[in-house]
Amino acid sequence: MLKKSFPELELEYRKNCKDFEERFDALVKSADEPILANEFSQAAEIILVIYKSSQVLKVHLSEKVEDKYRDTFVLLLKHLNSFSEKAEPILDKIRLNDDNVKTLNEYMNILRSAKETSTLQDRFSTYAEMLKNGTGTSPNNFRNLNEIYSDFIEKIVKYFDQINIRIKELFEKNGDYALEQIEKLVSDMDTIRKIPEIEGKTSGTYYRTVENVRGYMQQLQKDAEQLLVDMDKKSGSINYSNLARSLSRLKNAEWINRVSPGAYETLMRRITEELIENAQKLEEQLKRLDFHLRHPDNVALAQDIIEKVESMRILERSVPDLE
Repeated sequence: MLKKSFPELELEYRKNCKDFEERFDALVKSADEPILANEFSQAAEIILVIYKSSQVLKVHLSEKVEDKYRDTFVLLLKHLNSFSEKAEPILDKIRLNDDNVKTLNEYMNILRSAKETSTLQDRFSTYAEMLKNGTGTSPNNFRNLNEIYSDFIEKIVKYFDQINIRIKELFEKNGDYALEQIEKLVSDMDTIRKIPEIEGKTSGTYYRTVENVRGYMQQLQKDAEQLLVDMDKKSGSINYSNLARSLSRLKNAEWINRVSPGAYETLMRRITEELIENAQKLEEQLKRLDFHLRHPDNVALAQDIIEKVESMRILERSVPDLE
């Protein structure tokens, strides 16, 4: 009725609708820059204005304005999810360098910033309500900020766990021969744990791994001590090459001090003390021998002791105190 009576109002109404549509489009477009620049407080403010405007304007401009609001939110979701996607080729690598970890840490900082922006959390809550009401993108494609953040952390933790598995496999296949390779893997663990969230999430696994390495080293110590006991029962020249190899492999584990201060020194000190004690015992035995003609058998005993001492020279490289 009014349209027929006042056609000029219809023209003015359409003109105003066109004007509001253009201004709304400009508002929607203005959200792109802060979203892509990770300016989440600013982005949240603009998204709120877009949402409120869409609720008013949809009566006049059709429901396409709501579609544009949803498109803005989808852009935000894609941007936040992109960090997990960009992390995947990095986490496909066997080893990560400092630049890789720096990149992952930057992604983590961005997602943490988004999660800790309360106004952005509010925008996600509003969008979640739209999903419940049957509007918005498919619920299967929607994850809230906490879920996006946690998923990113879990990807890195999974990579960390794979390193731990490789360490176990190396020990199972190569035993103490794997100590040098394991040093590199533990170093990789240390590098990844520079990311604050990962440090806390992986503490248990990390320190169990360190304890496992210490356990293997302690087993080497026991093996070395048993070799000394067995050799002490033998006579004449003794082949200390196996013990020398064990000590050489232990020297390759000096890096354990980095993750367990003092562990290497404690272990080597015990072995060194055992060897020195063994050498001193041989020396004392030699001193106590009576070389009088009444004890001709002692010459053979002395020769046996001297041969044992000479055999220990192979150990001097690993245990300088024996020189």
